[in-house]
Amino acid sequence: MLRLSRQHVDIGRVYLDAGTEFYNSDAISTITERGLELVMQGRKSGKTVKHFLNGMARADPRSSYYPYGVGDLDGNSYYAVGLKSDKTVKLRKSEADVPMDDYTYFYTNLHPEEVPPEELGEAYRRRWGIETDFRVIKEEFLAKSASRNPAIRAFYFNFAAHLFNIWTVANILRAEETGEELSEGKQLTAGELMQAIEDDPRDLRIPTEPPETRQVFGDILDAGWASSDAD
Repeated sequence: MLRLSRQHVDIGRVYLDAGTEFYNSDAISTITERGLELVMQGRKSGKTVKHFLNGMARADPRSSYYPYGVGDLDGNSYYAVGLKSDKTVKLRKSEADVPMDDYTYFYTNLHPEEVPPEELGEAYRRRWGIETDFRVIKEEFLAKSASRNPAIRAFYFNFAAHLFNIWTVANILRAEETGEELSEGKQLTAGELMQAIEDDPRDLRIPTEPPETRQVFGDILDAGWASSDAD
């Protein structure tokens, strides 16, 4: 996957989740050997990791790090990073079942003195946001299609992404009107937006295809699929 991706985009840093298929010495060393930066959510397992995180919970720092090699990795080249999760603490109504529950564990080949734990955490949260956005697009806006034509499937996804962007802008504008923070929740659900679009009685009366349409969907429009493929 890395070889294929690097043929099309420049990759500087790889973000991975805590799946066992990633949190192992083979996967981690493969990324490092290719000269890439790595940030992943680690698995809170193993005596060393648990001792490190529970020790943080007792001392109560905002963040800390510890040289640590997963499996047979060189412990001087990788770091276990602990970062207190304000969101977890805020949402919990009682004491943590296990002290380390209040901390998020990251694993990285970046030295924490060069890239502070707080910066790593903020960057990884953006990855969470992108993942969440894709899930919303798929579940709320993406129309079902049985077509195997990649051009048609690309059209459906691009159209869903445009609807998602409209929904995002609508919530930003609504939050500005009400003076509420977007972090407190969406002002308008995806379902409400789609219903509003369906109920809108106005006719746009577009006489010709606007140039933006061909710019965005040009490759799809030029694909020349047969009408039967659209079913």
